[in-house]
Amino acid sequence: MARARNIKPAFFKNYELADAGMACQLLFEGLWCLADREGRLEDKPRLIKAEIFPYYDVDINGELTVLARLKFIDRYVVNGESIIQVKNFKKHQNPHNTEKASTLPPMPENYVASDCFNYITDNNGCLTVNSPSSNGEYLADSLIPDSLNTDSLIPDNAASPVIEKVLNIPFETFWNAYDKKTDPPAKAKQKWVALKDSERILIMDHIPKYKSAQPDKQYRKSPLNYFKDKFWTLELVKSYGGTEKPRTGNVNAAFGNPQMQPPSQEEIDEVAALQAEFKRRHG
Repeated sequence: MARARNIKPAFFKNYELADAGMACQLLFEGLWCLADREGRLEDKPRLIKAEIFPYYDVDINGELTVLARLKFIDRYVVNGESIIQVKNFKKHQNPHNTEKASTLPPMPENYVASDCFNYITDNNGCLTVNSPSSNGEYLADSLIPDSLNTDSLIPDNAASPVIEKVLNIPFETFWNAYDKKTDPPAKAKQKWVALKDSERILIMDHIPKYKSAQPDKQYRKSPLNYFKDKFWTLELVKSYGGTEKPRTGNVNAAFGNPQMQPPSQEEIDEVAALQAEFKRRHG
């Protein structure tokens, strides 16, 4: 059940959340509304997506993994039940005194799957939280001046974690499928990571057709040139052997093969049909 929660202006300027992306930032905000008064909720990505992103295609499990790496949440299992703990929840929220007590167990001490990380510690290194007021509500720090600092959500004395972008298709999948490892993998990976999710899908769809059209890998483009030329966007024509060939302004130059013949009118007509099918499928 969703609940009303507080949000501060500094939330939108948090560097770690901004670098993680808008989906991750909005997901973290949405978790507050789904969490109980202790900041806990069931770790069920499909149900979370239905509540927070009913109209968008978002990889909730992947974004939760990013939030856990950034130490904004803990993900743990107790007695077979997967649970999320929003860290530092009571510092930023005022659960209503009529809100039901949490039925979810806290994360056990020394839990091996995720390190406990306390945002605020006393001199002995112990977790400190605000005590509840007389009416049973916890006093959030909304009125404390330093709570408006843009790093109010960042753990004290914590080094900024290195965030690895969660890809819909791993680089290794492309690297092994393309099977022409002439460029430095690190540089090729940078290009792969910079692509849009939709582009990576089109590339993986294009590679088998490209390899079928040019089985001899020495005539295929290197990975970096493949990315540079956006080769997966080229139209396809049929060769005399029945395989599909990417069509540029000069078909012979496409693969560096002087033996290839220019397309016939029948092949050109097939290109038009392929174009129409591509537009129908991809808009």
